[in-house]
Amino acid sequence: MPGVREGTTKIDARLSTLLIAVRGREYGGFQLGGVIQAQLFDGDLFSGKYGVYPGVAYIEATNERWRFAAGLQPDVFSPKIPRMVDSMSGMAGSGNPGNSMKPQLRAERFVLTGGGKLTLQAALADAQPSNIQPPSLESTENTGRPNYEARIAYARGAADAAVSRVPYPEWEIGVSGARGAFRTFSISNAFPAYDTRLSGIALEGAARFGQRLGIQGELYRGRAFAPYLGGIFQTVAADRTPVRSEGGWGELAWWWRPSLHSHLGYGRDRAWATGSAQPALRVNETAFANLYWDPSPMTTLGLEATWRRTEYEGDIDNEGLALMLSSELRF
Repeated sequence: MPGVREGTTKIDARLSTLLIAVRGREYGGFQLGGVIQAQLFDGDLFSGKYGVYPGVAYIEATNERWRFAAGLQPDVFSPKIPRMVDSMSGMAGSGNPGNSMKPQLRAERFVLTGGGKLTLQAALADAQPSNIQPPSLESTENTGRPNYEARIAYARGAADAAVSRVPYPEWEIGVSGARGAFRTFSISNAFPAYDTRLSGIALEGAARFGQRLGIQGELYRGRAFAPYLGGIFQTVAADRTPVRSEGGWGELAWWWRPSLHSHLGYGRDRAWATGSAQPALRVNETAFANLYWDPSPMTTLGLEATWRRTEYEGDIDNEGLALMLSSELRF
């Protein structure tokens, strides 16, 4: 609650991931395959239940110039994510939209240029995210029409461990957009159902400098953007006016040695409405600093301090500091 100090200690394995990648036969110049990735929690990220949740499940056909995929996949819109121990939230609601999982049909085109790669992506996606269901989406449904997503990005110089410890391209820049609609309804019939249009645009970038330093980040602006984890998970104000939002995040990465690296980042979301009512959450921001140690190619240990602050309507704010430890085994 705002203004009330709280403390919590929790030990769990809900971030554990099971990944199965299948490589099939070649057909018509395309490599066929698929991916299933599941996490050890049930329902959605906010439910607190244990189980096996399919976060990603798709089939694909790829070659050097094209990729076609169908199934449960991350958004085409604003795909970058900061390197955090708390990777499941990844600054969602704090300047980092996208990164939700939606059933979609996707087509991608790759164009190789002198020393670089141009990527064009387009998708038809379901209107609602499946991995996170904030309260603002509890009484919403799709309108029967898909969301439209598109992205264009250019990367210069591929990530190369022989050139730099930082796993980024030499530099990369991209822009993406999303547009769609959803329907809001009342379970108790307190008001008639109504449709809301959503839209958003994002700018992304990344670069590496020398052997050790890398930076990446995104900026975005959106309207009724909770289905893309923007707007601090808010869709409409009390007067049914769409909640508008803007924000972004940035991260600085430093490799102390090949097996030891740190990441420092900050993200911020600001929400407002143009009608007579304002959204309940006005500003949400997150800052983090961590240290990763990779003692072997199959093992990673992480330690992260995370600070979060939320500003509510009525000049009320709440903030807190969290410390997270993680261990990761890949096989």
